[in-house]
Amino acid sequence: MKRTEWAFLILRVVVGLSFIFFGGQKLFGLFGGPGFQGWSGFVQGMGGIPGFLKPLTIYLVPVFEFFGGLFVLVGFLTRWSALALVLVMIGAILFVNFPKGFYNPQGGGWVLPLTFLAMSLAILLGEHRYTLDETLFKGGQASSAGSSSGAAES
Repeated sequence: MKRTEWAFLILRVVVGLSFIFFGGQKLFGLFGGPGFQGWSGFVQGMGGIPGFLKPLTIYLVPVFEFFGGLFVLVGFLTRWSALALVLVMIGAILFVNFPKGFYNPQGGGWVLPLTFLAMSLAILLGEHRYTLDETLFKGGQASSAGSSSGAAES
């Protein structure tokens, strides 16, 4: 296993588990989270999200986080799942955290969503070895990064 393969595998595990955690809180109330009803009420009460985006936020964010995280973790539809996570993080930065500044000691700020955005972008654009995609699609998504050929290894 080459260093870049290890790096992307570790990145997928960390990002996948993190988003499973966040999505599980919103969907199922896991890990002390609000559950879907609490999440829905929280979004309805937020001022930063435009009204027409609130239904999308209520339903898609927890689904994208939980299942996108799960799929990134196991490497199933990896690029599509990473794209969903990228979109969630862009929304989190623009509509929720940006007004709080880069870092806010009272809570919030966009430093953490920016970090998850960068990691999700790396997964979207990066190498996908040791994934279900590679097994199921025989190199379809796995080789489309261009680096599976060994050209960008080390």
